[in-house]
Amino acid sequence: MCFNLKINGVIPTPLIAKKDIHVYKVINKSGEGWIYNLFINGKEELWTKGYEYEETTPFIDYIKRDWNVYFHGHCFHSCKTLHHAKLKQCSNEIIQKFIIPKGALYYKNDKEYISNRIIYPEQK
Repeated sequence: MCFNLKINGVIPTPLIAKKDIHVYKVINKSGEGWIYNLFINGKEELWTKGYEYEETTPFIDYIKRDWNVYFHGHCFHSCKTLHHAKLKQCSNEIIQKFIIPKGALYYKNDKEYISNRIIYPEQK
């Protein structure tokens, strides 16, 4: 997954969440359960409801081109709205509500967020 951020020639400092941010995340189905979209230490991680995840080296993998920066991996991608999540969803995936917790580092564009921390809450 890639996150595009328009910039004015300089990569901005990440924002800090002043309160919990409620987002939507598309997650994949594997033979072992619902999985993370990232590989950590070479293996797929299983999502666990009620758990907070942290990426310890966020935002280090990016490409800067002209007036845009493209972030890859090393962060948690999520969507601002259910509509945007549905546009990304494939047949083998579901959409779940997640939380970018207060204090997390993040970037946002008009449709998405990337963050260094995310919570997969118990679903109601």
